[in-house]
Amino acid sequence: MKILGISGSLRKASWNTALLHAAVSLLPAHELEIAEIGDLPLINQALEQDSKFPTPVERFRGQILAAFEFFVERVKLVG
Repeated sequence: MKILGISGSLRKASWNTALLHAAVSLLPAHELEIAEIGDLPLINQALEQDSKFPTPVERFRGQILAAFEFFVERVKLVG
């Protein structure tokens, strides 16, 4: 089963991203791919040209369409 992991944190030392990397080794029977979201632009439909978005967006869309399941790790701000 193909699973796409998405970390809500862009920090290199992110605990969320570390959890996703740990899940890769814990789920050897599944294909877990971790999406790179750091290069995605802010939502802006004006970037769409000829029904295509910038390369990072198209890559992410392809990953989402190919995945059967999703793991989303999000940042929890404690204040």
